[in-house]
Amino acid sequence: MADTVAFDVIGTLLSLDKARAALTSIGAPDNTLPVWFGTSLRDYFAISHAGDYVPFARVLSADLRRALKEVGVDPADAAVDEVMGSLGRLDLNDGAKEAFDQLSAAGFQIVTLTNGSAEFTSAALERFGLRGVVAHVLSCDEIRVSKPHARVYEMAKKVSEGEVWMVASHAWDIAGAALAGLRTVFVGAPGDYPEIFPPPEIVTPDLATAAQSIV
Repeated sequence: MADTVAFDVIGTLLSLDKARAALTSIGAPDNTLPVWFGTSLRDYFAISHAGDYVPFARVLSADLRRALKEVGVDPADAAVDEVMGSLGRLDLNDGAKEAFDQLSAAGFQIVTLTNGSAEFTSAALERFGLRGVVAHVLSCDEIRVSKPHARVYEMAKKVSEGEVWMVASHAWDIAGAALAGLRTVFVGAPGDYPEIFPPPEIVTPDLATAAQSIV
């Protein structure tokens, strides 16, 4: 009975460095990326919690205009297009391919579980030759509920014959997975994980070490 490893995508499998570079190229300060993404996640969670749903890409685009305005950059269409376009060119984080190789060789099923769209995720996996290794590309869009709702993690459970591991670099994602009954690996520094959340089973500095720990 094969166990499953579910990977978060944006910020975990994919680095946001190109989005950060796109922001600085239009004159935004270095701290704009975490402010923009933090605000976007808040609004994405909020509309879902309130009982409606807006795809994450639409939230990112809307909140980008507001973020640029707040840091003194003209939120013109060209600026928004430049930054949003960079999301389609994101690179893999270090160790991603090695992690997939280790898990596949050990017989684990690999899936992705993301706030982003299935189309966005599949395109990214195709760019790096990894789509064939991923058994299921699971998106919150399918059920119109955002992470970290338990129903999102149930999608991964439904496609697994055995246990499900969640790998993410976002503490709130790991917390949601833990509360939904998944086993968890937090990719980051121990001090970056808030003590108010259920603790992850494993804390690792990178994806390759995460896979090695699971195996």
